[in-house]
Amino acid sequence: MTGTNVLKVGFDLGARFIKVAWLLEGSPNTDVQFVSQWLSKIEQDANRYEVPTKIHYNEETGHITWGYNTPVDCEPIEWLKLLLVKHEDLPDHLRDSVSIKSSRERVHRLYKTPVEVVGDYLGQVFEHSMEIIEAREGIERVRAAPMILMFAIPPSWDENFKEGLRLAAQHGGLLTRPGVKTTIQSLDDPRAALISTLPILTGLSPVIEGDTVVVIDAGNSSVNIFTVQFPSQEPNPASSLVRSTTGVRGGAAYADKWFKDLLEKTLGSKIWESLSTKDKNIMISTQWEHKIKRNFDGSPQSWVVDLPDRASMGQLSLKSDLIRAIFDGTVSKLLPEFKSHFMEILRITKKAPKTVILVGGLIQNPYVTNKIKKAIGNFRMENPNRTILVDVQRPQGDHPLTAVCRGLILNSLRRCGILRQPLDDQISRYRYTLIAETMVPRQPNQGWEPFEQTIELVAQGHSIKNSPTIKANIMCRWPAEVTGVQTTRTRIRATRSQDPDRKTDVALLFVKTPNPLRKGLWATLQNGGGCHGYEYKVEAAISNGGLDITIYSRDLKLAHKRIPIAFEWA
Repeated sequence: MTGTNVLKVGFDLGARFIKVAWLLEGSPNTDVQFVSQWLSKIEQDANRYEVPTKIHYNEETGHITWGYNTPVDCEPIEWLKLLLVKHEDLPDHLRDSVSIKSSRERVHRLYKTPVEVVGDYLGQVFEHSMEIIEAREGIERVRAAPMILMFAIPPSWDENFKEGLRLAAQHGGLLTRPGVKTTIQSLDDPRAALISTLPILTGLSPVIEGDTVVVIDAGNSSVNIFTVQFPSQEPNPASSLVRSTTGVRGGAAYADKWFKDLLEKTLGSKIWESLSTKDKNIMISTQWEHKIKRNFDGSPQSWVVDLPDRASMGQLSLKSDLIRAIFDGTVSKLLPEFKSHFMEILRITKKAPKTVILVGGLIQNPYVTNKIKKAIGNFRMENPNRTILVDVQRPQGDHPLTAVCRGLILNSLRRCGILRQPLDDQISRYRYTLIAETMVPRQPNQGWEPFEQTIELVAQGHSIKNSPTIKANIMCRWPAEVTGVQTTRTRIRATRSQDPDRKTDVALLFVKTPNPLRKGLWATLQNGGGCHGYEYKVEAAISNGGLDITIYSRDLKLAHKRIPIAFEWA
């Protein structure tokens, strides 16, 4: 499927929320776009990057409401993704979930199958998303475009789930758009998250063969930890999965539950039970989701919760320690898993992870992010007793929330080769120069002084894919009285225009004269002095994300070095 107007739509179908991204090839909007407008009973929920995976059927009319638009005084069918999984195949901590059990019972009472209910929901999300996309991109262009639908899949889930999801998409009408070809693809969650966050990996210290990167996806129902190892100098989606720890209990849903328990305990069971389902749902959404959960950073202060009128208390003040305990309880369940996972990586690869990338809804909270960074950024080993420093990165803004669905789109661009800005075109993040440490004579009878001869090998922002071979010469000289084999120290330096004062030598080459310098054999300089001289040839060629540097004297190879290039996607 090739062309200039293929529409790609990515669905990150989570246990409690779904995120939708798209990109229309040939559109002026060259960046990945997200659906962030939803029908909602509560105003604050209307503009978010995610919508709940819940659906409600009116018992009298059969009318469907979904997401934020389900009646706030009802109990909708929730956890839709998990309904496609057999009870015995659910993660251990979800098998006894009252909410999942209740949703299964509601599906049964409707005389529907999980595939039909999930299909009804996906159909509603798809129809709404297409309205948004058509409004942004133009109805005619969108309706004429062949479409690729991409779903994120947990890597440990079997083919039965994938088939159930395909049937649900078919039931919901996602695959039957009139007059255009629609195909469906899937990609595992960690791969999508990794692809989305590749730019983070392009720091000054390049990825080299054997480096590992850990992706921690802290979602709503559980947390997944994945480690990939790069087989070459280039980060790429084909990197091998070293270890995965999936279904770890401790997602954002547990913080939600503990906050609700805190409210009930603080208000007292009598007042809590007097509140309607509608009152509770509105209070949780406005006071917790949009205020405390999103902004709590651990600083000492009181958080004011506005209560429904019938509570007759007006407001409730919660001390910071109470909120901190909620998030501490959530993170504390994760830290042993992090430690176990990291120890296994150390055992397998013999070195610490190069980078840890944090994504997922739970990472939206600044306190959680900082607590995880502190815990794993200085990873403490027991045997031997030492601390390992680990680079922990959290993408900016809403990127942690949208990482997976963004990665779905970017992966499709790489696979199909239909690129507005080709991801296969890598540009150098730094300027790489060769610096040969040689000498030059001062004025007559003033002796010699050090001199650095510089050759640019790769310009910052230069296409790695289309880079020509660099050929240049270096002239090294020594005073006439110097004899024997001489070594020229040659450095490869990486610099960046955005940080001109930071200069990092990423490699060293030591070039020895092919023959000893002999007394009485020298050239005469213009100032009358004598010197020995050798002219070296330098060749630098880029291949497979690395820079091969070779130094010759005539046809004799004197030194060679291959260095990985730090790059970013064009």
